[in-house]
Amino acid sequence: MKHFVYCAHGEDFADLVSNSQETVRKHHPDAAFTVYTDKNYGLDGQYVVGSYHAKPFMLMNVMCQTHWLLTHPTDGTQVAFLDADVFLRKPLEVEQGNWDVTVTWRDNMGDVSMLMPYNYGVVVANRTVQSCLGWSWMCNRITKLSPKNQDWYGNQIALRELCGPVSDEITTRDHEYFDIRVNYLPCETYNFTPADDNPYEISDEVVALHFKGDRKELGEHYYREIMG
Repeated sequence: MKHFVYCAHGEDFADLVSNSQETVRKHHPDAAFTVYTDKNYGLDGQYVVGSYHAKPFMLMNVMCQTHWLLTHPTDGTQVAFLDADVFLRKPLEVEQGNWDVTVTWRDNMGDVSMLMPYNYGVVVANRTVQSCLGWSWMCNRITKLSPKNQDWYGNQIALRELCGPVSDEITTRDHEYFDIRVNYLPCETYNFTPADDNPYEISDEVVALHFKGDRKELGEHYYREIMG
């Protein structure tokens, strides 16, 4: 994996991205970054979008990722789309294969897992015509959601509809004008969020940590641990 893409608005998110990039560089020294931002934060790979706040946040998030796919035309290029609050503990390696998108699934959050089985904090695209069409489709799908969902959760709802139910093998999902091949990895390893009741105990197998919600305060602890 060489390409890593983020979206960030505001100093707090920019600081998280900066730390996340350091954890990526530790495991991927030749990493190439693109960070879509609303203004200049001095981040490596920064790409300032003048109209960043013209669209709801989750719609803009997926639009920026679509822009990356459409402007990097080499088929077979893998790119990791990471949330600002995702830190790598190990190299993020996804086996090259006959897939267009790799999603991280979860089944431990009750109704949330049923509505949104994939967490968007770690999503990997294999740059193909199908992945470009899939991300463009998600942009359009999010515009059909409520204003609230366009601003939050819209990307995960669209990702669920794009990728269908969780499978234990690469699966082709058919849409009206295209199909997309989906690879599935467990959040437990590739997009892990520490438990509230025991936030400092995690498996040695965890590749990526995701500090969702009020867990962002754990980021500094794990950043020091990862960077050693």
